[in-house]
Amino acid sequence: MSRRRMSKRKVAPYQVWFYDGAFYLIGHCSLADEIRIFALHRIKMLHITDEHFDIPSDFDFDAIMQRSFGVFQGAPVKVKVRFDKQIAGYIREKVWHGSQRISEQKDGSVIFEAEVSGTDEVKFWVMSWGSRALVLEPASLRQEIRSECALTLDQYDRLAGAGRDRMIS
Repeated sequence: MSRRRMSKRKVAPYQVWFYDGAFYLIGHCSLADEIRIFALHRIKMLHITDEHFDIPSDFDFDAIMQRSFGVFQGAPVKVKVRFDKQIAGYIREKVWHGSQRISEQKDGSVIFEAEVSGTDEVKFWVMSWGSRALVLEPASLRQEIRSECALTLDQYDRLAGAGRDRMIS
């Protein structure tokens, strides 16, 4: 999606799975010469070939996806997020990630910690909790969220400055 261009690839499909409202395929991509993940809804054209392939005996879907916070992959990173007492119960009641640790705080808040592959999906998750969540680590993720929030606030400020807020309310 980030490249904003189509590409032609030959992929040996290893597994298809459904996650968060979409189907994904994981397999060996000959163009990248590595295992890649593809969102099936982004595939514009599909040709089945007569070529045969073997799934490597060391392919372990669960191991590959273990550190992912969803589907995205990336460098391993430790995340630490504080959730205030108003939503602490929601955080406690669910397993968000296999490596998670949740620590109760004296003020009723909780600290969520996990070792994940990349922070893109963690960023979206944290932002979905609004001001009730605060990234403690890594600083780079905290800065990404600050920047995103500043851009969002700027959009609303521009909308209000154009007088459109009266039309909405």
